[in-house]
Order: sequence, then C-alpha cells, then structure tokens
Amino acid sequence: MSDMCRIAVRAAAALLAFFTLGSFAFGDDVYRKPPQEILDVLNAAPTPEAVVNPTGTEVLLIERILYPPISDLAQPMLRLAGLRINPRNNGPHNAFLYRSVTLRHLDSSAGETKLVLPAGAEVTAPVWSPDGKQFAFTNMTEKAVELWVGDGRTGRVHRLNGIRVNAALVVSGFGPQRPPIHWMPDSRTLLVETVRSDRGTPPQEPTVPPGPHTQE
Repeated sequence: MSDMCRIAVRAAAALLAFFTLGSFAFGDDVYRKPPQEILDVLNAAPTPEAVVNPTGTEVLLIERILYPPISDLAQPMLRLAGLRINPRNNGPHNAFLYRSVTLRHLDSSAGETKLVLPAGAEVTAPVWSPDGKQFAFTNMTEKAVELWVGDGRTGRVHRLNGIRVNAALVVSGFGPQRPPIHWMPDSRTLLVETVRSDRGTPPQEPTVPPGPHTQE
C-alpha cells in the first residue's frame, strides 16, 4: 500500500471515529431531573383556587397545572398579534389549565365532591350560570377543545357532543384569560364560540422562507 493510500485510510478512520463519538455525545442526550427531594417540593399540590357561584352556596376548588408536560409545550404554535395558537385543537398554546375540580357546598354540611373528569383532563376555569345551579368549562385535547357542563348540587358533569370550541382567542401564558363560553341570562343557554364546519384547510407553509424570521 502506498503512503498516499495509508494517509487516506487513516484520515477516513479518524473522521469515522469523530462522528461516532459525536453521536454518543450528542445523539443520546435526554432530559435530566433534579434530585427526588427537589422534585417532591416542585410537585407538591398547589393551593387550590376558588370559584364561588353567584348565590354564594357552592364553590369550585380548582387545582392549576403548574408544570405542563413537554408534550404540551412541543405542540405546534401559530403567532398572531400577541396570540399563541395551537392549530391542532384551535386552542391557546401553553395556557393556564387545571387538572382537578372539587365541588364544596357552603350552605350545608354535605361536604365536598371531586368531579369525575376524563383521564388526562386539562380544563379551563369553570364559569357559573347566573342562577348558580350549573357551570361550564372546556377540556383541551390533542385535536379539539371540548365543551362540558356540570350540575352545581351533585357535581355530575357531562360532555356536549358534536361541539368543537374555538378557544384560539384565549390569551396564553401570563395574559388575562378570555373564556370562549358565556351563559345567557336565562341560565339555560350557552353562547359558545365554535369552529366552523365549512372552514377550509390552512395554507401550506413555503419550503423556502420569503425573508428572515424576526421577533421583538
């Protein structure tokens, strides 16, 4: 083998070793967690927030999701005039959501009832009807924002089928929340912003950006 061939073989071997080491150094990196003592403090149940009905007879205690999972933060995001929208479910991206709701009666010793929510529920703060007998809230799923209604005395809740709520205008992050559901004065009718059934598909993003991406 000539000297030139030996040099070429050694160079190829060195290059292969570099890329192999690089794959071990950078390709297998994972999210790291702090010690369990710190996790216990961070994952402690937060102080629930109280949503009292207009008559002062019942209160809903809601527990906020302090640390959303990576799967939520990795959802696609569209930016529009300060809004952060998840195009998959027509909801806000990284909004204030809650995982647990408990009904407590203030006018009796009936105790409290924990609402039976769907597995992995991520709900918005409930909105009471004017007469204080019902409440409504939305549940964020991967592909839709569901509408749920509950009984203010029993705590039973159920989903209203066939309704896809358009919660895109709910401000995400630390901005003020704008609920997409409103009770009418009769306490029986809900005014809800929904996704149009005849809405077309979104335009395709260009493969080559027309200009630089700037953020202020």
